[in-house]
Amino acid sequence: MHSSESQEVVSLLSDANSDPLPFADAPFIRVTPRLVVDHVDWMDSTPEYWLVPTSAEGKTAYILDLRDNTPSCLKSGEIETIDAFIKKECQDSWRGSTGSKYETVQVSLLDNEECRRSILYCNGCYKCIMADSSFLKDFQRWDPKRQTLRDLLTEVPMERREREANSATATSILSIISDTCGATLPGGGKCSGHPTPRTFSNPPLYNFASPTSSVDSYLVYKDVEPLLGGCMSILHPASITRSSECANIHFVAGEYTTAQYMRHTCPAKITIFTPINMDDYRAVVIPEDAIPHSHPTFPPRKVPYAAREQYRECIKAFGGPLGATTIKVDNAPSTCAMLKGKTPQEVHASLNDNRKRRKILFDERVLQFPKGTDIEGVVHEFNKSKTKDINDRYIHGLHLDGDAHIVITLHPPLVTYVWSAHWLMVDTTFKVVHGSTNEFKVVIWCDKLSRRLVIGRVWTNTATRSGFFHVWNGLWEAIKNISGKELNFNIFSTNCSLLGVVGDAEGAQAQGFSDMVTARRLWGDSPSVLAVKIQRDANEVLSYLWKTCLVHFDRGILNMQGHVDEATIEYLRIFPHLETKEEIDQYYAFCAHASISNVKVKGWWKHKQGYSWLLPSLNQVLSKMDKSHWNLIPSNTNQIEGSHASDNLVNEINRPLLEAILLAKDTDEKAARNLQASLSSGVLANRHNLTQQRFTRQNKRQSLAREKSAMLASKKNEEASLKVQIKELQGRLKIVREESKCATGSKGRKRTASEIDTDGHDHEEQSEHLEPTTTSASPAPTLDLISSVPGTSSAVGMSQPQAAGMQNVSLGDSSTHAPAVYNHMQGYAFFPTEGNDSLWVSNPYPTFQY
Repeated sequence: MHSSESQEVVSLLSDANSDPLPFADAPFIRVTPRLVVDHVDWMDSTPEYWLVPTSAEGKTAYILDLRDNTPSCLKSGEIETIDAFIKKECQDSWRGSTGSKYETVQVSLLDNEECRRSILYCNGCYKCIMADSSFLKDFQRWDPKRQTLRDLLTEVPMERREREANSATATSILSIISDTCGATLPGGGKCSGHPTPRTFSNPPLYNFASPTSSVDSYLVYKDVEPLLGGCMSILHPASITRSSECANIHFVAGEYTTAQYMRHTCPAKITIFTPINMDDYRAVVIPEDAIPHSHPTFPPRKVPYAAREQYRECIKAFGGPLGATTIKVDNAPSTCAMLKGKTPQEVHASLNDNRKRRKILFDERVLQFPKGTDIEGVVHEFNKSKTKDINDRYIHGLHLDGDAHIVITLHPPLVTYVWSAHWLMVDTTFKVVHGSTNEFKVVIWCDKLSRRLVIGRVWTNTATRSGFFHVWNGLWEAIKNISGKELNFNIFSTNCSLLGVVGDAEGAQAQGFSDMVTARRLWGDSPSVLAVKIQRDANEVLSYLWKTCLVHFDRGILNMQGHVDEATIEYLRIFPHLETKEEIDQYYAFCAHASISNVKVKGWWKHKQGYSWLLPSLNQVLSKMDKSHWNLIPSNTNQIEGSHASDNLVNEINRPLLEAILLAKDTDEKAARNLQASLSSGVLANRHNLTQQRFTRQNKRQSLAREKSAMLASKKNEEASLKVQIKELQGRLKIVREESKCATGSKGRKRTASEIDTDGHDHEEQSEHLEPTTTSASPAPTLDLISSVPGTSSAVGMSQPQAAGMQNVSLGDSSTHAPAVYNHMQGYAFFPTEGNDSLWVSNPYPTFQY
């Protein structure tokens, strides 16, 4: 400061409309009664670095005026004061007092406003203790744009860091020596010792070994040359870790070791004058002249307010944080338009850090979901929706029981279509929500628009019978509240079009439905025989209203492949197609007998018999459902499986619960609007989706599937035939070799013809490598099982199943040498006989053990 009385001192008082730029031409400019500066610069945005003037340049005051461009964080109170905003925007780290509102000073540059005086000191940086003593010793930073960390590092230390990065061994060693032992001590607790490097006299083939009995040390082989030069790693004070360990590798006194960071002080200082009036968004910032920073400029890792706001606007343009990820936001067309073709990383260098962008998105999500996105957030959203009209709600029911929760969601405009539906299709999908919560979906077919509709979704983490009772009861109650009338079935009320429900073979799901029908007494006050039966046994409901998906039924059988022979698999699958009581009785007998010798069949059959309603829900002969109703209800849940795929494609999977619900709400709202557009215009989403057209396509698919199955069976038979031919040729090759040995006079006796059969099988050689089947071995359980079923015939010691619905499969042309299909696990091969290529005969060859 210049204090000579002979020097001219100019005190400038400016109003809001004055231009402060002429301040720079004044010889001396008074800031406070005791402080003058040489220059004044005006700015309307906060810089990331404050330029330190040299003594020759003189003291400079910066007037920061944000009144016309006030950040929303200051208006909202997210950041309370402008001096806090200045520190937050600066890439350097500062500490010090913020001043007191009781010790103020009038600042001429701010129209003599009363201001707090904040004096801040730079926090400097942290450098490794392994650094050379001269590192940063005389460093001075005046211009932040020129004196960066990269400018400081010379070519030699750059090469050193590159060598460290390219050394896999050095990286492995560092990962070892930076770890702690963690062994359990005799007195309890964990050992916190660090590994100790060792040098072998004879280096091993590996870089390091696992700890042996001495669990608190590793044996490390030194195979990296000493790295020249001291460590030049420095850190921003905000980046220092709790352990304060340097990330580089250090080689000291012949050993690898870790090193700590130590503080490197910086004398730089700034003074900030902030108005006491919180609505005055101005400040005066004065860096201390002739006192530069003692460390280089760090990479700009702090996200400035302007860049943060731009990324927030990109998130809003994307549609908000709901369903958003940084990858989606970064690559959205709206982001490209808002940033004028730039990527967020190009807007500011700090946004190259993925974690920074995720943090901005997370903050936006917290603003939208103050109670989180788990069940607490759902409860909050449900309570908010209670104030809305019922037709504007999406969450219509919430049941909490300890850790279990059930959330009922329906879009009222879609519910209106249920009154013309013939069936409900239900299924649970497990991928939508992160955690244990699953989505239970209800689908109908709208004949008027020839398309499927998802009319309801239930989100639950329980799968018990009582839990599914609340699921079904919640759906029925919500539909009643929306429509003003009870949803019912045709067998109870002829005015209703609903015939039944189709679902998978999950017992709790179906039993919960029957409990709901019983609890709500959907049969009304009718004294009919059906009402009496249902009141006696809730499962009786299912024999009239429930169909089980045949795809799920087949899937359970096909899961036994590898444990059950193919003939049994195919026979078990024909149950839904049996047409007489006699065929069904024969099927029951077959399964009972198969359960004796096969544990897989036993478990499967036990499950089917465990529910009295399950088998009737698969076969129309056993079902009590009206035949016309049975034919109108689909036999599979393919429609709802298709909706799962469509929803997952749009909304993705593994979402938090509340996000998944709100994304589903958006999907249902769009579907309702599209349906209304079709009704208004008469233009359908798919005009080739009428019932007849769908059946035609279904028949074609089934025909193609049968052709493919037949082709695969043909290929298997061809493969088996080729294998037999290979065996024959291998046998003939052995004979030729034996004859060649005898002809050339090789040592060893000649094998007799009886030892080499006509098929070329060398019995003596087989005995050396293969274990023959013993005579006491029991026959294959599958074959015994089939031969004992009524209606079977036997030939040449083996039985062929002739049960209803089973077909004989040709294994080859019997006019040539019979191709064989080997069953190595059972020890049999199947050969067609002369005149009947479908009979089973015993294997004339020894069993091969694999």
